Amino acid sequence: KNNQMSGEGVKKYADGSVFEGEFVNNQRVNGILKSKMGEYRGTFVSNIRDGKGTFIYPNGSVYEGEWNKGLREGKGKMQYTCGGALLNYIGDWKNDKPHGKGRALFTNKTRYEGNWKNGLMHGNGTLMLCDDTVLEGKWNENANIGKLNVILLGGKSLSGTLSINNELISKKSPVTVPSLPYFSLDS
Repeated sequence: KNNQMSGEGVKKYADGSVFEGEFVNNQRVNGILKSKMGEYRGTFVSNIRDGKGTFIYPNGSVYEGEWNKGLREGKGKMQYTCGGALLNYIGDWKNDKPHGKGRALFTNKTRYEGNWKNGLMHGNGTLMLCDDTVLEGKWNENANIGKLNVILLGGKSLSGTLSINNELISKKSPVTVPSLPYFSLDS
């Protein structure tokens, strides 16, 4: 009616992208959109990724979860396949970045579980290093602030604060804490 596409169909766009799925009044509602940016399978609102869906990036990385106005937002998981130090992230997203509670696994087997803000470790969290050293404390944009509890391999426990050169200053003896992994959440 009035040249408006409704129902199941396929539409090719001028930029080379192709949508196959359900249309209502010429608007994508649910289906698969393939473009140079990757492939999205899920729901749309006003032709924009919104609701639940899976996005497969050209490099093979995959995000599965909730979307809001084209951005990763809500609960979701991201599996990275190349580049950067991050293997995967599962948790809360806001404005296309990890934000809220979540856990990450890095390529060097380091793990972090706790609070995130704008894609960075921020707030209370636990960092488990690849040598099984556990760092529990408060984080500010990937850096530890304030008191840090350190549990070393074998169960030895220390508390203190980190110095500028990553030495744990405690009442017992200084311990050098391995450098924290740098990572990028860009896909």
